[in-house]
Amino acid sequence: MDINEKAGDLLIDIAKLIIGSVILASIIAENVNTIILFIGGSVCSFALIFLGFYLYKKRKMK
Repeated sequence: MDINEKAGDLLIDIAKLIIGSVILASIIAENVNTIILFIGGSVCSFALIFLGFYLYKKRKMK
């Protein structure tokens, strides 16, 4: 397992945590703008997932 694979795993795990925290925050919080919460969480998650899979693909290209 090289550094790119470990970094890809870490980024995908962080993306999963962000998705979970957005869902929990929307359920628990009372005075939160849910549109901004979902858009911000989605953008961050998709960016981390894309970067994680890019690192996986970069590893396999070597």
